[in-house]
Amino acid sequence: TYAPLIDGYDSMGVSTGSIAYGAYAGYLGYAMETGMVKLGATLSVYDESLDTQHYYGGGLNLGIQMSPIPIVHIGAVIENLPGLMQDSYTDPGQIRKLDSIMKISLGITTPPPDASVMLLLGLEANLDKIAQPEIYGNVGVKVKFAKYFSVMGGLRNNNFALGLGFELPSVKIAYAINQDQMQTGFQHFVDINVTF
Repeated sequence: TYAPLIDGYDSMGVSTGSIAYGAYAGYLGYAMETGMVKLGATLSVYDESLDTQHYYGGGLNLGIQMSPIPIVHIGAVIENLPGLMQDSYTDPGQIRKLDSIMKISLGITTPPPDASVMLLLGLEANLDKIAQPEIYGNVGVKVKFAKYFSVMGGLRNNNFALGLGFELPSVKIAYAINQDQMQTGFQHFVDINVTF
């Protein structure tokens, strides 16, 4: 994700100028399918820069997907189980745990083999904040206009996102823009997924 400039303000609301922000992530995953159930695990690495601060880290994600009938897809994933991040400007001992996030989704498609339209409903919860639950809902739609081209749109906690996708036999490329959770601006995402 990349947001070239973010406006900063002090506690009195006075502008402190703009700061640069950028974040990158890489994933290496493995999945297997047994009947109608798919299981997967992904190792992730993160690199994030905010003004003069630089953070890096990684985590393990576990997921499951089931398709009880061809047009219904149910999925669940736990991200950062575990997950750690380090501030490169502090003592190497200052490593903090990333919050573990659970996501549950329900996808409904038009009948295969086309499946050109998908409606996605989801819930997201922070498992490390059970005492003060952080639960978000999201809804999205994906429309495939041609065999290899898709347009996507959705809402997450009242923040919208729009995207484009290109799907080749072993490569998927997607671009998305969304409003960040703090509603301070827009974020751009580029995702390249290679299967082998």
